[in-house]
Amino acid sequence: NDSIGFNQVFSNYYAYDDGTAEKAYALDAIGGQLAVRFPLAKADTLDGVLIHFTPFYENASDETFVLKVWGDDDLLPGTPGELLIASNQFHNPIYFTEGYDMFAYYPMDNPVPVSGTIHVGIIQQDIDRLNIGLDKTTNSNAGNLHYKLGPGFNWTLSGIEGSLMIRPVLRAGTDFVQD
Repeated sequence: NDSIGFNQVFSNYYAYDDGTAEKAYALDAIGGQLAVRFPLAKADTLDGVLIHFTPFYENASDETFVLKVWGDDDLLPGTPGELLIASNQFHNPIYFTEGYDMFAYYPMDNPVPVSGTIHVGIIQQDIDRLNIGLDKTTNSNAGNLHYKLGPGFNWTLSGIEGSLMIRPVLRAGTDFVQD
C-alpha cells in the first residue's frame, strides 16, 4: 500500500477532459457559437478537431455545424478574437453506438498554421441542441469556454463547471496520417 501507478498518454491533441462524459453541453440558438481556448506551447499546424457528441435527450445527427478557429482577442485576452479559419464544409454530429465516450474526427479543409493562443469551436446552423460531452470530474471550462447565441451577440464566458470534450488535433512535428 505504499505505491501508486498512473499511465500518462502523450498524443497529437490537446485535451482538458479525462475522456468520459458525465453530462452534455449545448446551445439552443440558430447560429450559436462556442469556442474552447487552448494556449499552445509552440507553433504548430492544426489538422482537425476531435469532438465527443453525446445523444443526451435527443439525436441531432441530421443537424449541421461548421468548424471555426479564432485567435486570441488583443483587447480582451482569453476571449476569441479574429477568425483564423472557418471550414467550408458542413458537418453532422457523429454518435458512436459501439462504445462509450468515443470521439469523431473532423478534418479542417486545409491544415492551419497556429501559434500562441487559439480558440477552437463550432457554429451550429439550427436551434436544435448539438450535445457535446461534458466531463464533470475535471473543471477546465473556467476561463476557457466562451459562447455566442448568434450574430450580433458578444462572446460570453460560460459558467458551467466541467470540461467540454473538444480536442484540437495538431501535426506535432510529424507527417499527418489518418487511420
